[in-house]
Amino acid sequence: MNGSMLSQLLDPIKNADTKPLTRYFDRLIREFYDAGDRRAGKVLGQDREGNEKWFPFVSLSMVIVDIYPEEALDLTATFQSLVELKRYAKSIPGSKIVRDRMKHA
Repeated sequence: MNGSMLSQLLDPIKNADTKPLTRYFDRLIREFYDAGDRRAGKVLGQDREGNEKWFPFVSLSMVIVDIYPEEALDLTATFQSLVELKRYAKSIPGSKIVRDRMKHA
């Protein structure tokens, strides 16, 4: 599959509202937790040091970076953008999809 085919494949979701997807994920993921955890809105577990701690439910964080065929692809800049956007997405509680709408020169 070349870039043009991938672009055509993804074109229908390019400007789609992603909020329904994240709301649907957040609603469905709650079913994987027991009733007490659902009531509490979090789950009791252990951190990496073995300490008991309350954690939020699993969430979805996704990043979309538009790549334009008419521009030269700079893999370093694209990767850096992905890293920065993913860090931003993870800083927001709950599920979210973050898109980089900037055209990179």
